[in-house]
Amino acid sequence: MFRFGVLLSLLYLTACATSSVDMVKNYSEGTELGSDKGIVVARIVNASAYDWSFNYLTLAPKDFHADSDIKLQRLTKFSDMPKLQTLFAAPVNAGKYSIADLFSYHQVGDYYYQNWANTSPNFGTFTVEAGKVTNLGTLVYYHKPDGDRYHKLVARADDAEQALDEARRAVPDLFNLADSETLTWDEDEYEEERFDLFLNIAQNPIVYNKQVNRLDGSYVYLSKLGMMLRRDNDGNWLLDSVDTFHDLIHYSENNRGDEVLVDAGSNIFIKYGGSSEWQKGRIDCNFEQLEYIHLGNDGNVYAVLSFERQLEISMLEDFDNGALQVLKKYSKKLGGWLSEKEFDAKHDELLAEHTDLRIDTEKLLPKVRRVSTARKEDQAVLTVDKRFYLISFNESRVDEVESSFKPGTILRATNDAWLASSAAIFGSNFVSFNKGESWEKYSNQVRIDACPGENQEDAASRSDRRGARCLDGKVKFNQMNFVGLPLFYEDGTGYAILADTIRDIWKGTSETNFYFVSTDDRGETWENKNTDIPDHCVNLSKPPNSNDLLLGCANTTGRFYRSDRHDLNWILEFSPESF
Repeated sequence: MFRFGVLLSLLYLTACATSSVDMVKNYSEGTELGSDKGIVVARIVNASAYDWSFNYLTLAPKDFHADSDIKLQRLTKFSDMPKLQTLFAAPVNAGKYSIADLFSYHQVGDYYYQNWANTSPNFGTFTVEAGKVTNLGTLVYYHKPDGDRYHKLVARADDAEQALDEARRAVPDLFNLADSETLTWDEDEYEEERFDLFLNIAQNPIVYNKQVNRLDGSYVYLSKLGMMLRRDNDGNWLLDSVDTFHDLIHYSENNRGDEVLVDAGSNIFIKYGGSSEWQKGRIDCNFEQLEYIHLGNDGNVYAVLSFERQLEISMLEDFDNGALQVLKKYSKKLGGWLSEKEFDAKHDELLAEHTDLRIDTEKLLPKVRRVSTARKEDQAVLTVDKRFYLISFNESRVDEVESSFKPGTILRATNDAWLASSAAIFGSNFVSFNKGESWEKYSNQVRIDACPGENQEDAASRSDRRGARCLDGKVKFNQMNFVGLPLFYEDGTGYAILADTIRDIWKGTSETNFYFVSTDDRGETWENKNTDIPDHCVNLSKPPNSNDLLLGCANTTGRFYRSDRHDLNWILEFSPESF
């Protein structure tokens, strides 16, 4: 993150040297190509932990270095795609080109964020011809860890047809305007080298979108580029993939051994028990609306969808075109969960009561906030509007569940304990050891009773203070909180990673130290275990039927460390490079 104002930020955008770059406008409906232009279509996938999409793509003429009068062509993104993907579709002068760099620039107020990556000399060339589309497929950006450093890599994915299909959906009239023949990369002797680079990136994920507990207690880790990492109950690590370059975002299974995956492009994949092949289909929704996927023991796929002012529970009717059958709709104002017919009738009645044109009828229903869902055998527990509901999908039934506490959001559900936070009680977190039937509050900050050598009577007066740390013999209070979620066991013991951030506002510096802490009283108090935390890893999980702990390095190195929870001697169990 940088803060130098707009002027400095424009220097890179307008030119590497002041006059060496032409900014190319996007294609739009009605664009006149002229007699000397073709259209370049490309997709960029950010497969790193960098949080911003690449919104600029720079093309270099083949003889750019031989003739300094020829300018670079900088394309601006045509549109954002799901999960840090970007689509480009722009008219470009006819000629032969290569990719100079990918560039990411985003400004928020006085702050701007930027990142760029150059391609290798053997990245390849392509030709743009007047009146034709040149499809470059997918370009992948990857942040390869190397000790304390990272290497910026750009690879080409072999998915020209898949990328072209997505471009056609986004820019349908572009392909009616242009010649039916579509061009792509020129053939050369470096194809095998480039494929090996992409394969290395795909098989060494360092970013995991979600960790999912399977019914048998094992784990799957959903990643980018259609990749999924599995850890079975014997400690074996397996890599699986499906036919997509989108992020995987949802996973479910049933007790028959069937599995289902959904990606950020609204593609759905099903693998039936005993088969090794994934079948591909569609689900008719935006991935951002999809809260939960449930593969029932009846073999049907169910979905919980969240819209701004209503929830829907649906069943996937047609695997090929993604058609959904709505089973239930929800709005607190209309009376909770209703059939689609009942919901629509009550909604029409509400609209009829408000015929005043000055009223925004879209806002008659309150917004739906803080939806969360966790699996419970062949049902699911859903929280919304501080209420618990038990969903029986195959019966199209939703029952409200009485509980001693109505949390706003279920944060994590394991066989040992469920974690939740309260929307009503600021900063409060709760744990349940009986699958949501009762809840008790746990502390998410560490108590410091005394500094070393401090008078114990003085320390006793401090014992109710939380979020404190001992610095230079004095108790300080300064952003000392859990990173991620704690991990609880049925016996009430628990473990967590604590971050202690010390900021100097005058020097503009900050330093964060990480600590491994434990509790034996259900989170009432926490103790520093004084163990080193490898690679600043903060993702804790528990293998089934084991006293071990797993420590994951999602978004840093992609490694996993294992330790017995009693001795905390961390051993490297898995590294992406082992594939």
